[in-house]
Amino acid sequence: MEYKQLKSDIGLHFFRTIITSTSHELKNVLAIINENAGLLDDMNLMYQKGIPVDQERVGHLAAVTKEQVNRADKIIQRMNRFAHSVDEPVKKIDLRDALILLTDITLRLMASQRVKVNLISGTDSVAITTNPFYLKYLVWSCIDYVAKASGTHQTIDLEITKLKDGAGIYMSFAGLKPAPTERLFPTEKEKELIAVLDSELTLNESAGRLSITFPENIC
Repeated sequence: MEYKQLKSDIGLHFFRTIITSTSHELKNVLAIINENAGLLDDMNLMYQKGIPVDQERVGHLAAVTKEQVNRADKIIQRMNRFAHSVDEPVKKIDLRDALILLTDITLRLMASQRVKVNLISGTDSVAITTNPFYLKYLVWSCIDYVAKASGTHQTIDLEITKLKDGAGIYMSFAGLKPAPTERLFPTEKEKELIAVLDSELTLNESAGRLSITFPENIC
């Protein structure tokens, strides 16, 4: 069975955005590790010259380095999980797991836009059969739109709901600034994603509410 695919290469833009952001995060980790290595080198030279070395400081540097290695490992794990989103065009996924991965992998991007995303505690796990990569792209595109259209610090609450024939993802946020005439949403990009996912998107800017509904099984 052939499933719907994006006609354009917009998916590559999303993939590149995530990988670029993740690589920057890894570079920050390496910079901290490199700084600690330099400090340890300095302390080693001091020791060789007979200058007393602060053992407590050595222990602190070792602990920080270990912490950063663990941080890098988690970043790589998330990146690998995200990369595997493109392995199968359609598969059964847990929406909650998908959103946890999305919010984790885009944490740096959201922080740069002064946006905080909360997956509401207690949200039920809901399984649907869909394109996991396109779904993440559509949800991120909505989050990104809200962030850029708010023009201030923004908190977005995500909630998952089981529907009779599928599932819904609901975003709640502070009302956005009045829309200029050139601000259109959804754009052609989102419309294409909505079409291939057989989904529906509803946005009420003044009420601070956006919803995306998905069928239980993509056509």
